[in-house]
Amino acid sequence: MEAEEADGPDILSALSRWSRRSAAGAMLAGLGLTLRDLLKVEEETPVIAEVDPSGPGGPDDPLELHLDPDFPAMSWAVVRRHS
Repeated sequence: MEAEEADGPDILSALSRWSRRSAAGAMLAGLGLTLRDLLKVEEETPVIAEVDPSGPGGPDDPLELHLDPDFPAMSWAVVRRHS
């Protein structure tokens, strides 16, 4: 059992050396990386939107938020502290 485990890293290092030193190995490594990139499925984060059915808040609300989806830097918020 130990002899099989000892051969594992040697085989991997031999394959690694072969892929770096030979043109065919470099081509196969490039093909493998290309296939990995093509087959990788990227997950998109969902956009979550919540609509308040009561409409815009009034002056007594503790938070007033104005979002500008076209220019996020122009978005602003007002936090009111009630004492």
